[in-house]
Amino acid sequence: MIVEICANGYESASNAQLCGADRIELCTQLAVGGLTPSRDEISDVIKNLKIEVHVLIRPRKGDFVYSGQELNTMIEDIKFCKEIGCHGVVSGV
Repeated sequence: MIVEICANGYESASNAQLCGADRIELCTQLAVGGLTPSRDEISDVIKNLKIEVHVLIRPRKGDFVYSGQELNTMIEDIKFCKEIGCHGVVSGV
């Protein structure tokens, strides 16, 4: 069984790793359903932890119907995640 933890930042990602989780879904603002963390936050987790990281790609709270600009932002975030070595991304559209 794979244990995945929804981590809302570096500290919770580090705690998930220490407690034996297999991977994390890295996000921010869980109170609104989760949003994409900053690039600095993503980079810190990727550089400093060994746990498998999947990043939530969601530019704003609310529904999952996005404008062209929001989709472009999401595409750029996905490209960034690939470039720095994320294991995957998570999204709903």
